[in-house]
Amino acid sequence: MSPQSYDIVAYQEQDHEAVCKLLVESFKAKFQALVTLEDHFLAFAQQFTVESGFHALTLHVAHQNQQAIRLYHNLAFEIEQSQYNYWRHFWFKEPVWHLMSWKERNCIRGENSIEKNI
Repeated sequence: MSPQSYDIVAYQEQDHEAVCKLLVESFKAKFQALVTLEDHFLAFAQQFTVESGFHALTLHVAHQNQQAIRLYHNLAFEIEQSQYNYWRHFWFKEPVWHLMSWKERNCIRGENSIEKNI
């Protein structure tokens, strides 16, 4: 077996920009695939919720994650409340979290309605 060899090349600014652009394009495609997967998962969760007799889905989203908030708004989730949470701040370094919920559009809310976190 022959040992691996490494070439050390002087840093060039134009090389750095080209590599960054290549990485961004590569990750952009992967990110779009993840967003599509998340859309399908949430659509499945919403359908499962309705078919199971539940009327709402809830989730927590970090205030600084505006891209996720927009995504969930597009999927008919609304912010129910925002609050500081010590433990989420401690563990995730994010002080403010939003409780977002999706409610079945045709659901009549009453005393016997059930909400389930997924």
